[in-house]
Amino acid sequence: MTHKLTFIAALALVAAACGATDDDVGDITSTTQATTTTTIGTTTTTLPDVFTGDPGRLVLQITDEGGFAPIELIVNRLPRFAVYADGALLAPAPVPAIYPGPIVMPLQSVPLSDADLASLMQAIEAIGLPSIDREIDDRLMSRVADATTVIATYFDVDGAEHVYGAYALGLADDEPVPDSTTKLGELIELVDGFLANPGGAGFEADRIQVWINENPVVDPDFTQTLAWPLDIVPGDFEPEGDFQLGCHVLAGDAAQQAIAAFNAANQATVWDYDGTEYQLIVRVLLPHEPGCIP
Repeated sequence: MTHKLTFIAALALVAAACGATDDDVGDITSTTQATTTTTIGTTTTTLPDVFTGDPGRLVLQITDEGGFAPIELIVNRLPRFAVYADGALLAPAPVPAIYPGPIVMPLQSVPLSDADLASLMQAIEAIGLPSIDREIDDRLMSRVADATTVIATYFDVDGAEHVYGAYALGLADDEPVPDSTTKLGELIELVDGFLANPGGAGFEADRIQVWINENPVVDPDFTQTLAWPLDIVPGDFEPEGDFQLGCHVLAGDAAQQAIAAFNAANQATVWDYDGTEYQLIVRVLLPHEPGCIP
């Protein structure tokens, strides 16, 4: 039986910083971002050099870390979005707000123009990311329980990581907010707007990670039991990550065959192997991800 559940997610973006001090955002030094100038029609766009070179190189990723959630949601959590040097923007695709949803959450790929990338770089610089090694705004940890930390990771032309994050972004901000946290919210809003760009399409995954849960919680109102769908068997999964669940990465034809088998399943499906039921937790891997994460 499938029941509709309504999920409401609200992201309250702060419109302006007030009362921020140097201590709020750490020590920032000035940097110069190399650029490439291109002309489109009569409009000249200055494209940062970080968006040239290897087209598959990751430039920016926004993720959610921590928070109170079931293990299967944590290990299955996709980045909010990832932007690559060729202007490809990857993000979770919209799905109907029902439970159980698809076992493999789809991704969408949206092309960004040179003007989009220039605007994105301006938003990255407004946070101060090129000059930050790692900094987390954790002001709200004593006031807001079980929220996630939104993490922005920028990779410069040398491949160095620059990280800025904010715990409980947009929640309980009734006090002075660091300017970088305000700008992080504005960056997310900017990229959310890019997702409406024309030319977007589904992302064809060539790798997936599969976690196995040997002790699934079975709810008879939602659960369906199907025959084991994979060529690999439960004993082929190796404990990985913080939770030491069994994990395996499938690539190429094996990944495609598994995805096809999972089309008949949903989040509440359990899989029978030799009389024992297992839960499989499946996530598409982005091009830069090694697999079995976290």
